Amino acid sequence: MTERKGLTVIEDHDIFLQGSKVIVRQFTESDISETYINWLNNPTLVRYSRQRHHIHTALSSLNYLHSFNNSPNKFFSVLDRNTSKQVGTMTVYFEKYDGTADLGILIGESGKGYGLEAWTLVLEWLSCLGQVRKITGGTVSKNIPMVNIMKRSGMVYEATRYQQVLIDGSPEDIVYYATFPN
Repeated sequence: MTERKGLTVIEDHDIFLQGSKVIVRQFTESDISETYINWLNNPTLVRYSRQRHHIHTALSSLNYLHSFNNSPNKFFSVLDRNTSKQVGTMTVYFEKYDGTADLGILIGESGKGYGLEAWTLVLEWLSCLGQVRKITGGTVSKNIPMVNIMKRSGMVYEATRYQQVLIDGSPEDIVYYATFPN
């Protein structure tokens, strides 16, 4: 167990990260629920995500989960610490040769601080690994809640890809943030 910045990080055979509001643990088949699939198919929730281009089912979700098998990448479930109810998911994509990790997050139960705490927990875990020299994240510039999560977690602005994606037919910028673990 590691304590850093008031967050408890428990590392075991399976990754289990615990904060004051959330638990972040590996996503399992039992996490593929109607609620989870509804998040993925909710046009408002995935408005700024690549998920907006797909219709999701239990099978497509299972296939996505299995894509992490035999891979260094991680797929996490984010749970409310008090109720153990799933409130979101996170991904970490590692680039071993470059020593980088790129984070993604989907919070289905927003407005309670789950996203910031889950993001920060995963940043802390990656910092403890000692194998990651740079951690990145990106979002559509209009996604202010996500921009705020990256800023409040200590990440710094890195770059903009101007008019990179179309959102509702309008060209939008993607902004990238990064941090360099100690």
